[in-house]
Amino acid sequence: MLVNRDQMNYQLKDIKNFFISHEPMLSSDEKKVMWKNIIGSVHRSRTHGNIRLMPLLLKMAAAVVTLLIIGGVLLYMNRNYNSMESNLALLDVTKCNNTTIVFEDNTMMFGRRCTVRCLPQQNMVEITDGTSHISLKNEDMKNAGKSLAIAVPSQSRAHIILSDGTVITMREGSKMTFPFDVTNAKLREVSIDGEAYFSVHHKATSSFTAMGRGLTVKDLGTEFLLSTYSRNAERRVTLISGSVSAMTELGDHVILKSGQTFAYNTLTRHTSVKTEPDIKKLTDWKDDIINLDGHTLNVILQQISKAYNVRFHFVDNNVRSICLSGKLDARLPIDELLENLSKIAPINIIKKSENSYNIIIKK
Repeated sequence: MLVNRDQMNYQLKDIKNFFISHEPMLSSDEKKVMWKNIIGSVHRSRTHGNIRLMPLLLKMAAAVVTLLIIGGVLLYMNRNYNSMESNLALLDVTKCNNTTIVFEDNTMMFGRRCTVRCLPQQNMVEITDGTSHISLKNEDMKNAGKSLAIAVPSQSRAHIILSDGTVITMREGSKMTFPFDVTNAKLREVSIDGEAYFSVHHKATSSFTAMGRGLTVKDLGTEFLLSTYSRNAERRVTLISGSVSAMTELGDHVILKSGQTFAYNTLTRHTSVKTEPDIKKLTDWKDDIINLDGHTLNVILQQISKAYNVRFHFVDNNVRSICLSGKLDARLPIDELLENLSKIAPINIIKKSENSYNIIIKK
């Protein structure tokens, strides 16, 4: 079927109006930009005379559908990600003395061991910390896009139970945003700055996505450990069981096997995959254990420093390389924990100030 240019322009106008009015996911400006891309390819395909309408309209229809599916989802994900990132930016975990939860205009503080349970069927969030039990109710919670932000300071843990049964255990010094209701969501996404252990509930209709400053992890029902501290250049994901795919901001992509760690350096852009000899050592922290086995005193004190927000000064640098074995209970007060450490290592630990200690070799 052949048509002239005036007829073609009329047909294009009808398709444009249909496109503009039938995609509620996109804003008006976003629809116009996508339409401009479609029409640009059509103009490039025109001849000097008549145009074959049916093949071209079929291509255009395919382009519209493809852009609605791909472009719409990507724009939605980008907007959702930017929204979660902005919520994260509002929380400064280094200035938090207690676990802090933000929902819309409400900021709440809880104890060092906190559990957050999302209950969309009851239209509420349930929060417990061992001494208090709070239920937040909000008639608007079920609206799409509702999310919470949480900051977990030093010496703290937080357990997040999402509405689909996914459990996230957050390490000290971490912050995260997560959706109130993921039960019926096509996109189950969280954004994290820090470290967390994910036990993801399998859902056939949608994958689970964890985003962390340059590294995106997609999971189909498994357990994995993700570390994305913004203060560190390296991002890591370790697969405990099941299957995950990891992709960097540059598009580097890998599918991990159980026991493997994928690392990405945001400064050098270097990526690597390695098999972990002992996964348990990497996840002991979620059980409040500091594992000493095979670690030097320098590495052990770095772990304690991060967990308790304290500083150590080596008066004698020779003790840095001493290797230790055993375990420490991270639930203990810092002074009691260091006393136990001094019984294992040939060192004296002298307290200089509230958050500073000198390390001296025993004589």
